[in-house]
Amino acid sequence: MLIPNKFIKLEYDPAKDVLYFRWPDFYEYAVPELKYVLKSITDTIKSYDIKYLIIDASKSVISISDPLYVEVTTQFSIDLKFTRLKKSARIIDDITLREAQVKEIKAKAGLVLETKSFKTYNEALEWLLSNEMPEHSVTEEQHLDL
Repeated sequence: MLIPNKFIKLEYDPAKDVLYFRWPDFYEYAVPELKYVLKSITDTIKSYDIKYLIIDASKSVISISDPLYVEVTTQFSIDLKFTRLKKSARIIDDITLREAQVKEIKAKAGLVLETKSFKTYNEALEWLLSNEMPEHSVTEEQHLDL
C-alpha cells in the first residue's frame, strides 16, 4: 500500500507492519526540504503506529558536509525516539561506509532502537520479522512492489 506523501514514495505493508522508503539524496541547497521530508516520515510512522522500518540508502547521493549530514540525521533519529518502532533496517551498498557515523548519530540522539545494515531488501525484511515470526521465510514474490 502506498502512503500519500508529496515528496517521497512510502510503501507500507500492513500485514507485516513494515514501512519501506528510499533514503532521499542529500544536497547542500536542499537541506530545509530534507528536514521536512524526514519529519513527514516520522509523522507517518506515528500516525500508522508502524513497528518496522526499512530505509533503502543503496542508491542515495550524499553531497553535503559530514557535520551537516550528522545534524540532519541526528534530528531524524531524535524524532524516531518518539515513535513505537521496534526495529529499523538499512539497505546500503557498502556496510562499512557510514557505520561510524551511524553509531555517532545514535549516541547523540540517545536512540536505543535496534538497527542493522543489509545489502538486500530480503535480508532486511527477514531480520526485521525474525522475532515476530520465527518460521517466516522471505521469498522474492513477497517483496513489496518497488
